[in-house]
Amino acid sequence: MNTKKIFLFVAACLCIVCIALFLLMRKEQPTDSDYVQAPNIALNGTTYFQASHQIAFENWPDGFEYGGVVVSGVAKGCAYYINQKISEWIYVEQYTFRKHN
Repeated sequence: MNTKKIFLFVAACLCIVCIALFLLMRKEQPTDSDYVQAPNIALNGTTYFQASHQIAFENWPDGFEYGGVVVSGVAKGCAYYINQKISEWIYVEQYTFRKHN
């Protein structure tokens, strides 16, 4: 009789520990608002994301021509340049100002 009680007690404790671990380790699924979106602009139904590397040019590379002005997003009001041969790339003219001491 004592063996049966000990077995039931150990089994109950194990169930409690498993349930507690499950509840502690469970993560809520993120909602759409939890994601941070990379800087991007939308032009003519295509979304362009900011490249991971920044490039500065004094003049635009060969083949790029003025495409217009960005009307929304992080680069609103900035001029952009397109290339007919490389349609998946655009260059956006942005200015960064830094305080000089």
